[in-house]
Amino acid sequence: MCIDKPIKDRDSGADFKAGCQTLDGKQSLAFVRQRHQEADQDLGRMRNQQKFLNTLAKQAASPSTILNPFRLYPVIGSGSTRSSSTRTWSCGTWRRCSGR
Repeated sequence: MCIDKPIKDRDSGADFKAGCQTLDGKQSLAFVRQRHQEADQDLGRMRNQQKFLNTLAKQAASPSTILNPFRLYPVIGSGSTRSSSTRTWSCGTWRRCSGR
C-alpha cells in the first residue's frame, strides 16, 4: 500500500509514514477507518477505502497470487468467508476492480 503523506490518527489507531508499505489486518482496518487527518473527513475516508480495495484487488489478481496455489487458496477463503457483501466475486469482477 502506498501512502501519500504521513498519517497519525488517535481515534482509529492509524500511524503510518509516507511511502509504500505492507499493512497487516489491524493496520489495514485503521487505514480505512481514519478520517480525522483528511480535510474533507468522510470523503477522504471514502477515497482511502477505495484506494485500499483497489490495491487489494490488484494484489489478488496478480500472477504471483493466481499461479501459486499456496497464496491463492487463502485469498479465496478469506474473501468468501469475511465478505459482508452478498455480491458474487468472480475472476472477471476482480479483473475489473484491479483495472486490468
